[in-house]
Formats: sequence, C-alpha cells, structure tokens
Amino acid sequence: MRACKRGLVALAVLVLLGIGVGCGSTNSPSEPDVNEVLVGFFGVDPGATFLHTCEDSGADDAEPIILADQDLTPGTSIRIEVLGQFNGGGGNSDGLWAVFSSSATLLGGSELNRVSDAIDAGEDYESPPTFNCGSEPTNISEDFECTPEVSVTIPAGATHLFLSAADTYFGDNTDFDGDFGVNIWKQE
Repeated sequence: MRACKRGLVALAVLVLLGIGVGCGSTNSPSEPDVNEVLVGFFGVDPGATFLHTCEDSGADDAEPIILADQDLTPGTSIRIEVLGQFNGGGGNSDGLWAVFSSSATLLGGSELNRVSDAIDAGEDYESPPTFNCGSEPTNISEDFECTPEVSVTIPAGATHLFLSAADTYFGDNTDFDGDFGVNIWKQE
C-alpha cells in the first residue's frame, strides 16, 4: 500500500511539473512592491511588431495599448514585467521591446520609423537588423527593452504603448500556450 501511495505522489509531482506548476516554470509574475498596483496582463502577439520588417510577409502590425483606457497618464511611473515565452523559429525567447506614441498610427512594414509619433522614453535599445532582406536597419531611437522588466515614466504626450517580441523575423513566431505578454504595474 505504501509503495502505491509513493507512486501516486511521484506521479502527481511529475504531472504538476509537466504543466508548469512549481519550480519548473519560467518568468512567473513577481510580487508587487508595496507601492504598486497591477493594471493588468496584456498578451503580446509575437508575430506582430512596430519595427521595420521589409520582406517579412508573415509579420503583423502591433496593436497599441491605449493608455487612457488603463487609467495611465503622462508622468505616471509604471513597471513593465515580461511573462511567458514565444518560439521564434529557432527556439524559445522572452525578449520584448516597447515604444510610447502620441497616436495609434503605425506605418507600413517597409518604413523604418513606423511609429510616426513615437516618443522617447526609457533607456534606448539598439534593435538588430532584419534577418531576411539584406540586414536592413530596424533601430529607432525611441524604443526600449523590457526584458525581464523595466520601470519607466510615461512621457509627456504619450497616449499609446506599442509592444513587440524581440526578434529580427516575425513571420515564423508562435506562442502555442498563449502566455507571452506583460504585466503592467502602476507605481504610486
């Protein structure tokens, strides 16, 4: 009887670890600071971006978060925490880039500065060149890296926040379990 119980316990532990419960899970939500309030979780489509994509026909356009809908205004300090992973065609990644904008305008993938009303915030990050079309530049001076998390003050004039998986080719990106995204914490 004891051997049977031990076997059932061992099986239960393996099942729980297999579904990501316990110490086997990666980049799980952090504990909030005493001065933070969770605004919400925002899923990120890893096949969508605000960066230049040139001939990446499978890339989609990033849909921005409307800051006012989340009660977020310029001058508010937030923490963006990356959760989950996506498969970028060559393995899993949790990299994420962001840019604030004063509009929802996103130009076509052939444009370098697709977020025409981008506003500089955070520490600048130099995104790498495109993968599939002659290593064309993708870097814009207003974007910043979020991985694994970043604290930033929403800049004056910002009304939208664009998010993008950190990659150089988006058409083959997938998120089969739908866990890739961010928690946004409002710092008070």
